[in-house]
Amino acid sequence: MAEKTIKTRNADATKEAILEAARIAFSEKGMDGAGVREIAEAAGCNAALVNRYFGGKEQLFAAALVGAFDMNQLLELPKEDFAEAMANYMVSKRTECKTFDPMFLALRSISNPSAMQLVQAEIQRHVTDVYADWLDGENCHQRAALIGSFFAGFYLSRFVMGSKSLSFDHDEVLAPMIAKTLQGYIDG
Repeated sequence: MAEKTIKTRNADATKEAILEAARIAFSEKGMDGAGVREIAEAAGCNAALVNRYFGGKEQLFAAALVGAFDMNQLLELPKEDFAEAMANYMVSKRTECKTFDPMFLALRSISNPSAMQLVQAEIQRHVTDVYADWLDGENCHQRAALIGSFFAGFYLSRFVMGSKSLSFDHDEVLAPMIAKTLQGYIDG
């Protein structure tokens, strides 16, 4: 009698595969454009498992956002070094196909009110509130929000709108200008 092979499932590995596939799909197509079946197929599982582990697409989107905007390692730097480090990060950032990019995820989901509420909450929790606590002086929340909005605006102009003045060819000029602006937000 032939032995029957039983395939065991690793729930944690399956959940992580679903999350990774979702992050990429949401980055490429936004919340409305990405489908649960497509995500499940990319993760190598059945669509029913997406609902079982996450409860639905909106909950999966929320899970995909967790930690997406966390750049808090920069906050370990002295305040006088932060702006230069952030500027260098901004000009060195490249986008590639088939990767997770939280800014593209946000931009491509902007027409969905539920998705944008989730994105706004995540940015508030992991960028604005964290940076505001790190800053000194007055108007810390506004200055923290300006740091985030400066990054988002640069990203939108460079990668989505394709501004020639902000292209990679100008990184040597852009980095010190960005650092000076960011330092102004830090110093208040």
